[in-house]
Amino acid sequence: THDSNLLNDETYKINPPYGKPVFNWNNIYDPANIRIGIDPNDPANYNFNESDNFAFEFDILNIPLLLRLGDSWNSPSIAANITDDDVEDLSTVFLNIVKHYNEGWPNERSNNKKFLKNKIKAIEFWNEPEGNFWKGSVSTYNKLLKATITKIRQYDQSIQIGPNFAEPYGGFNNTGFEFHAIDYLLANVENKSLLPNIYSWHEYIYENPLLTQKLYHKTEDELKKRNLTSFTKQIITEWNPCASGSCTDKPNEQNTWTACDFAETVLIHAS
Repeated sequence: THDSNLLNDETYKINPPYGKPVFNWNNIYDPANIRIGIDPNDPANYNFNESDNFAFEFDILNIPLLLRLGDSWNSPSIAANITDDDVEDLSTVFLNIVKHYNEGWPNERSNNKKFLKNKIKAIEFWNEPEGNFWKGSVSTYNKLLKATITKIRQYDQSIQIGPNFAEPYGGFNNTGFEFHAIDYLLANVENKSLLPNIYSWHEYIYENPLLTQKLYHKTEDELKKRNLTSFTKQIITEWNPCASGSCTDKPNEQNTWTACDFAETVLIHAS
């Protein structure tokens, strides 16, 4: 559903006419607060109103949500330009966002508490950090991922969380983060339960009708090298038929193999 009307900036409208998507963390918590030392545990600094409107509509339909924490799209540059000084407060902000949806924070002890019946159980950390959505260093990204996983696991060990990257091999830009974040965590956490148990990726470039299968097995091989296949599952969270390798073109009858590739994507997730 990534490119359906559910996710366009006309549907996800907040503070018109800006058209920011309501699930971006910077619409719930102003990233400028982090730079000036505002308390990340003060509920007065959060605005969940608009995001709740959408989250609870999905909940009424009994549709569980995969939560993306971090910059997504159509955000101010400050939301992507994260530094080491931001890691502690921003990871706390992310924890409080999860607590809000899962237990009604900051009113969890109130008779008026409101939280999702379909609790957040899967979290995609950031959106395509090897692209334009992350302006900080690789080192800062790794530290923020570690701090966020640590806090969320301490809160609820059943929640699955891990990094996201665009198409991990081929297409786009082959110099991205890819497995750097996972390798950092493997080398820097003593408690292996703090390792990512999700590795999510996106597919937008189509080199052949078997590309999803190729990428899936290549990624599985990389996880196997790290002894993570039984702990870390891979999920495809964005799929878009960029016809003939171009996201500006539209599919036509000459490249209907994109439909075959989409069918593979569905089968991989169903298996």
